[in-house]
Amino acid sequence: MNGSSLLVELLRDYQVNHVFGLPGETSIPLYSELSQVNHVITRDERNAVYMADAYAKVSFKPGIVEVPALDLPS
Repeated sequence: MNGSSLLVELLRDYQVNHVFGLPGETSIPLYSELSQVNHVITRDERNAVYMADAYAKVSFKPGIVEVPALDLPS
C-alpha cells in the first residue's frame, strides 16, 4: 500500500465525497486513486480553501483541500 491509496482510504472512512484543490506535479500519484472522490479543481489555493470551508459549514462534513507542495529554497 502506498501513501496515495492510504490517504484515499482514510478519506473514504470519513465519508469524504469532495476534495477541493488544484493539480500539481507533486500530487500526480494521488490522482489515480482520487477516481472514487469528486475532485473540484480551482484556480488557486485561496479559492480551494474558501470552497472547502463553505462546504464544511453547509454539509457538516470535513472540507478537504489538496494543493501542490512548494519548492522552498534551501
